[in-house]
Amino acid sequence: MKKKLTYQDLEKELEKLKNHNKALISENREIKADKKKSIVSSEQSISEIKLTDNKYLSEQFLFDVLMEMVPGRVYFKNRESQFIKISNSLAKWHGLDSPEAAIGKTDFDFFTKKHAKKALEDEQQIMNSGILLQNIEEKETRDNGEITWSLTSKLPITDKKGQIIGIFGISRDITDRKKAEYALKENELKLRNIFENSTNLFYSHTSDHMLTYMSPQVINVLGYTPEESMIKWTELASDNPINNIGFQHTQKAIDTGIAQAPFELELIHKNGKKVWIEVREGPVIKNGKTISIVGALIDITDRKNAEQALKDKESYKDALFHRSFTPMVVMDIKTYEFVDCNEAAIKILGYQRKEEVLGKTSIEVSTQKQYNGESSSTASKNKVKTALKEGSVLFEWKHQRPNKEVWDAEVHLMKIKHKGEELLKFSLLDITNRKKAEQALKESEEKYRLLIENQSDLVIKIDKDGRFSFVSKTYCVLFGKTEQELLGKAFMPYVYEDDMRATENAINRLHKPPHKLYFRNRAITKGGVRWVSWMYTAVLDDNKNLKEIIAVGRDITGKVKTENNLIESEQKLRKLNTTKDKFFSIIAHDLRGPFNSMLGFANLLVNKFDRFDIRKQKEFLGILADNLENTYKLLENLLLWARTQRGTIDFNPAKENLHVLTDETIELLRQSAANKAIFFINQIPEDIYVHADMNMLLTIFRNLISNAIKFTPKEGKIVISAGLTTDEYEQNLVEISVKDSGVGIEKEKRTQLFKISENISTKGTEGESGTGLGLILCKEFIEIHGGTIKVESEIWKGSSFIFTLPLG
Repeated sequence: MKKKLTYQDLEKELEKLKNHNKALISENREIKADKKKSIVSSEQSISEIKLTDNKYLSEQFLFDVLMEMVPGRVYFKNRESQFIKISNSLAKWHGLDSPEAAIGKTDFDFFTKKHAKKALEDEQQIMNSGILLQNIEEKETRDNGEITWSLTSKLPITDKKGQIIGIFGISRDITDRKKAEYALKENELKLRNIFENSTNLFYSHTSDHMLTYMSPQVINVLGYTPEESMIKWTELASDNPINNIGFQHTQKAIDTGIAQAPFELELIHKNGKKVWIEVREGPVIKNGKTISIVGALIDITDRKNAEQALKDKESYKDALFHRSFTPMVVMDIKTYEFVDCNEAAIKILGYQRKEEVLGKTSIEVSTQKQYNGESSSTASKNKVKTALKEGSVLFEWKHQRPNKEVWDAEVHLMKIKHKGEELLKFSLLDITNRKKAEQALKESEEKYRLLIENQSDLVIKIDKDGRFSFVSKTYCVLFGKTEQELLGKAFMPYVYEDDMRATENAINRLHKPPHKLYFRNRAITKGGVRWVSWMYTAVLDDNKNLKEIIAVGRDITGKVKTENNLIESEQKLRKLNTTKDKFFSIIAHDLRGPFNSMLGFANLLVNKFDRFDIRKQKEFLGILADNLENTYKLLENLLLWARTQRGTIDFNPAKENLHVLTDETIELLRQSAANKAIFFINQIPEDIYVHADMNMLLTIFRNLISNAIKFTPKEGKIVISAGLTTDEYEQNLVEISVKDSGVGIEKEKRTQLFKISENISTKGTEGESGTGLGLILCKEFIEIHGGTIKVESEIWKGSSFIFTLPLG
């Protein structure tokens, strides 16, 4: 250990120090003579001291210099792994003011507990076994969380007796190297991913063409697995002569060590089909000699087939070019000079003969500057670059004919290959009129805006995606929004929800002629829901597709309210007139008839009573009684109906037993049914209750069952049933049915049964009369309860009147 601490590489520094001392002695000898003796004496004393302490300077001094100057991190520890000496560089690395600040501390004072514990275990093992630890890479996590890497060697320190008394350690920071290693591994992984996931096929082969690597894509390109393809590169080639040229390129790269230009090969797929590939490769050089070739293949079979098809059609395209009505010009890719054109191009460019066009450039047929102010020369070069890079480019261009006439064209510039030569071809479409129209539109835009902003109507523009592209000030004010808040936002959210579908249908109709319509809807404005009357006009593009919608609207809320009031008043008036007409019709006809009949029988009995026997008298009195009963029912219904029309009828709903009320009605009408031998079946459960007005419900039952008796022939039956159901709002209801076995109702009459305006009174099976008022009264009483009524019927099989009431 001591031998290592002499540091022979620093002996030169000691030698310099001795020479420096000798120089000092020499200089002192030149001092004045009167001091010579004392100076010489001093020189001798110094020299003796140096000789005595030479060993100390040789070891201790150099050791101190080493600890201060050495760039590596050097330290000494005692048996307890406490620092007893560290180098200046290690002190700085730990952030200490001086090496002395580390004395007595351990790794636990500088590193995480996990790292310090591992270091302690290693050092105790070294001191217990005497085996050194050499060039160990350590990952260190410091207290501040910083992670570093060190290359560390540790060896035991022994005393004169050979006893291990501590540890000597030296470490070097290799953090940058480790980061580089990790970066290299990551790059290698990325490169492998690129190789394995690229559409290209990567390969390598020796200088004698023996393949040593094929990426997995080989199975897609040639049908072989990478293992199957480890053969001579030339064995995969077809007998196409072009392959000889390609392999000559490879051999030249091997011989010269210089990468050659890309080339094409025709290979044979495992299934026997020919595959065209483009090869890009380069040599791998070692000691000035090519040891292998690496490269990438691209499958260009489709492109080659397309080129061949293009070549086959070239003559046809040539004829098509010259006969086309579309102006077309071919230009040289380097000089930009026109090398060919068709008759349509000669005409549109303003020339008479083809010779006048050939040799010219695009600059000579253009204005000096284009639309954006860029010079035609610069703009032309930029367009050519784009076409060469992307294959084609479409743009607008300002041209000038020989007579100085300026015209506008839409230019389609594309790269073509003709007879193996790359050229540029452009076609022209005259858009002069369109550009003039656009300019006129642009000039009128400001006038249009001023006009819009200073009128009271609402004006908006909606793009094809249904978003605002323009809003007038009046629209912003009505909806309480700024222009910035509306532009680009969807139009439909400002339409009242119930009117959205109708609005969408209206907008869809704009796609068809005349592309204009008038429409009204409700809008959600700052002040609430308002009615707006719109005139929608569609703006179409050149392809007749909807480009935008211009809508002019006006707030008509007040007008709509007035219209609604008028309609409501008219409906009420019509209803009152209908009610009045029906009322007078009943009085004039339905009441007059029964009274005339009763008066006739009464007069007959009064005047000739004694002439009739008892049987005849009873018969006439029975007819008179029936007429009185029917007339009473009619009057009762008429009075109830009149009260409903005036809104004066009482409505007091309560929980009522449906079965009991049905039985009461059946008992009331049992005699009328017995006269026709009709029997009743009450199938309503005894525990069903409804929430209804009892008097109204009895009237409903009385009229429906009376009707059933009236239109059911002798020996028929009437079935009353009920069951639970729910409406569209999940409300619990009771559905009640009155079904007879009568004559049925014709289909066209069913829809008229419940209308006061229709007079469909029909005689019963025994000639019973009626007014049709009973069913109308039933419908109105049921609707007062929130229910509905319908009829199902089949001729000569009977009818069912079905209605609903709230569950009690």
